Amino acid sequence: MLGVGPEGYRVVFPQVVPASYVRRHGTAVVPDRAHNGILDVAAEGGILAGGLYAALLAMVVVVAWRALRSRDPLTLALACAVVAYVVQQQFLFR
Repeated sequence: MLGVGPEGYRVVFPQVVPASYVRRHGTAVVPDRAHNGILDVAAEGGILAGGLYAALLAMVVVVAWRALRSRDPLTLALACAVVAYVVQQQFLFR
């Protein structure tokens, strides 16, 4: 509920991972981040932080989506970049 704090994911993950995961993947490499931007923020800062981050991303996408109606090439490029960033945060977080 409250999160594990900065850099806490890599400390807590080995404590809660199932034994089947350890058998399959070993313990040599332990994930240090969640696979998704919102999940990562929620794991470190708690559910409220994850919800606030999701709301922020939603607001940014709404503004970028509205900017896509622009005829200015720079505004279009920036709006596309913002939308692409939000999408990659959900599927290819790094």
